Amino acid sequence: MTSEKTSPSSRFPINQEGKAQCLDCGEFKVDTMPVGLPGFQRTIRKGPYCETCQAQRDEAERQEQERRDQARTRFRRENIETLMARVGVPRRYLACSLENFMGKPPRLRRLS
Repeated sequence: MTSEKTSPSSRFPINQEGKAQCLDCGEFKVDTMPVGLPGFQRTIRKGPYCETCQAQRDEAERQEQERRDQARTRFRRENIETLMARVGVPRRYLACSLENFMGKPPRLRRLS
């Protein structure tokens, strides 16, 4: 069992190994470092969460960002389809673009 203490210059518990308490899991896994001049040093965390909890938070944030990006893409596509329908563009032309335009085959072109 580790004994807990609170650094006099900080508001978070630190164990004997100098690890701070993770805000998510509550375990003493967060690295700390001393800052300041000798005699006036205080201990600060290198981050609020341990590596495991931070990795979980990063993954959750990545998934949320992906969900938002998909929703934004879906909204843009639906908005474009609505605007194209308003100006009278048939649905069969919605997938057309300059990137996939093939034009007439050379044998069907008229010579000028």
